[in-house]
Amino acid sequence: MLAAHFPHCAATGSGGTPVLDAQTAAPAPDAVPGAGAAVSSGPAQRREQRKAHLEELQRLLLRLFNARPPEHSFEHPEEVEDPASTPVFWVTKWMDYSDKYGIAYQLCDTSIGVLFNDDSRVTLINNNV
Repeated sequence: MLAAHFPHCAATGSGGTPVLDAQTAAPAPDAVPGAGAAVSSGPAQRREQRKAHLEELQRLLLRLFNARPPEHSFEHPEEVEDPASTPVFWVTKWMDYSDKYGIAYQLCDTSIGVLFNDDSRVTLINNNV
């Protein structure tokens, strides 16, 4: 297999390793479990190698998961919406009975609602039926 080589990237001092070096570079013997040990065919040795490989895989996966970028969270998701996609409503009529019941209102689309003094609400949405 021929490795790609880009001499112009190495000449510009891009800071990265050339592709040839990255593909052929061998990991350090202490990075791969059991790399320096003699190969034996005993079941105990195979079990130890399997355990070492699984531990190395677990370490690599944890490093990969910890390196992922943080998720974006928005404090006010309503600010993320496009203002043009949000319908515009306004109050056309309202009645203030806040001394006894609450405030009643009618919106421009003829929907009506009541905000009661005990913080409960009732809304009747106009669905043109």
